[in-house]
Amino acid sequence: MVREAVQALRKANLDPAISYYSFCTNGSSSAGIYGIPTIGFGPGRETKAHIVDEYLEVDQLYRSAVGYYYLAMELADPTA
Repeated sequence: MVREAVQALRKANLDPAISYYSFCTNGSSSAGIYGIPTIGFGPGRETKAHIVDEYLEVDQLYRSAVGYYYLAMELADPTA
């Protein structure tokens, strides 16, 4: 799944990096408690997230929407 996600994000002309978040996400519940395979992806810079003056550049929002599209297309179960 991770390889497919990286491939999808590359198709979206993004430069994905396998890393970690230094803050908590809902992935700690989906993956940690329920064992659901979970990938973290989103717009913006981690250093600007979950702070008082959090903000997002419009280009980051647009690029992440394209990334979500490609993730959905790559990871969708065609038998569903």
